[in-house]
Amino acid sequence: MRKSNPNHAFRNPLGIRISVWFIIFGLLLVCVFLINISPPKTPDKVESGTAVGDAAVTDVLHKRSSAQSVDGANFPETVSEPNPVAALSETSAAISNELRTARAQLTELRSNYSDESPSVKEQVRATESLERSALTPGETLELAKGRAELAKLEVKFSPQHPAVQAQRQVVESLEQSARLGESFDLAQAKAQLAKLRVNYGDGHPDVQSQLKRVADLQR
Repeated sequence: MRKSNPNHAFRNPLGIRISVWFIIFGLLLVCVFLINISPPKTPDKVESGTAVGDAAVTDVLHKRSSAQSVDGANFPETVSEPNPVAALSETSAAISNELRTARAQLTELRSNYSDESPSVKEQVRATESLERSALTPGETLELAKGRAELAKLEVKFSPQHPAVQAQRQVVESLEQSARLGESFDLAQAKAQLAKLRVNYGDGHPDVQSQLKRVADLQR
């Protein structure tokens, strides 16, 4: 009878001991476990890209700050200032528009009345006044309109008429405001005050009220 090998029961068909298979299988399990618990690398890349982007933004802001500062001196933001040339152009255009309107009214009046009509004469004087204003440097629109109104009143009334006297004071007040470069509101308030003084005198309540308004605008 053939004797059996004691180690034969512990070998598989490939001739490897079963204990060796257990060891290999355990190592595989350990490798799989380590792979599963290893942190993914993608967030590191994302964080790295974000850091690069933040650095680029910081660099741009630094360059802008440097452009606004020379030798440590910070320059304030640019603030647009009123352009005197543009303001004069607008005023000139407004006076020219007023003149065109006056000429159109004169044409219409002449189509209905003769040149001897008081209405035509008044409009002629007003148009001539606006033509002079359009050629006068530093003329304001309100002053040009005030002169035109005075020209019409001088045709209609005598020089001593209260309406003529009052309008003359208005024109003189507007002339002074134009020389001083006063604001529109202040110029109008002073012109109204001059007219009220001619019509009512300094003691009238309306005059006193207008004096207070002028004082408030001058503060």
